[in-house]
Amino acid sequence: MSELISTGSSKLYALTLVVFNLLILTFGLLGGSFFGEAPHSWFARSGSIITISSFICELVIMREVAQTQMEISLLNIDIKNAPFTKDKQYLLGVFNKAITRHSNNINIFVCLNVFVGTVIWGYGDVIYLWVMNN
Repeated sequence: MSELISTGSSKLYALTLVVFNLLILTFGLLGGSFFGEAPHSWFARSGSIITISSFICELVIMREVAQTQMEISLLNIDIKNAPFTKDKQYLLGVFNKAITRHSNNINIFVCLNVFVGTVIWGYGDVIYLWVMNN
């Protein structure tokens, strides 16, 4: 069964997304100097990659949740032969409760990344010039 129920994998996705976004922002800030273009345009371009990476992270999480729910629903549990196991509805309820608790935090984090990426994508050149001139 998928191990998405644990907070470890949610934190791993969040950490991976943060590290990836920092690398993209660093490349966005330095990319213009490598290619002879204005750095503010590369900073703005990095916002689009942040937005897309956040979207991909959300899709991966949704796929794992759906896969785990499918695995639980396909379990063939015979209560008479295995008295210590719970039935599928109970397992789905426990899973949904656990995933709701963890996915709320990761969803807020991903939405903030999408927002920040979109702002940088749309106004990155203005933000870059404003920061560099002040």
